[in-house]
Amino acid sequence: MSRYKMIKTFLVSCALTCGLSITACAQADEKLDAQTAIDQLRFLVGYWAGDGTSYDLDTGTTKHYFDREHVRFDLDKNLLLINASGQLNGKTTYQLHTVIFYDVEAQHYVYTPYSGQRTPRPFTCELTEVQQFICLTAAKTYRLTFQRLPDKRWNEYGERLEDGVWRKTFETKLSPVPPN
Repeated sequence: MSRYKMIKTFLVSCALTCGLSITACAQADEKLDAQTAIDQLRFLVGYWAGDGTSYDLDTGTTKHYFDREHVRFDLDKNLLLINASGQLNGKTTYQLHTVIFYDVEAQHYVYTPYSGQRTPRPFTCELTEVQQFICLTAAKTYRLTFQRLPDKRWNEYGERLEDGVWRKTFETKLSPVPPN
């Protein structure tokens, strides 16, 4: 068997076994450094604003709010920072300062939102091949998903695991806006 065919066979086998694309499988043995990993989140960088909806799973009611986010790199692209604020009826209802870094040893992202009102709850995250940034709490009962939409907007939603079913707790769809 030629060297080319052996490599191709290995990559296809790896992709099928791992459930990954050939490119991701070929890179699976390579450890990412923090800067390279954080740079892969560049699709989130910018100034964003748009409508959001929160879902009260107990009552079945919804609330609509306005969300504004500034996402930027920090410390030579070793961190990604997200500053977010939400408004409902002209009043600020939340402010978050989120720090995202890449744990080189563990080979995953860590997402930690700070609000100043409660103890931070870190999430362990991964970036999928279709550029979904998915974060789970340690108990794996709450997750956040960040993704770019085909129309260039940014979509973020949270889900809580209840009786084996993921149920949305909020969702925003944000468009690029000029800096404040």
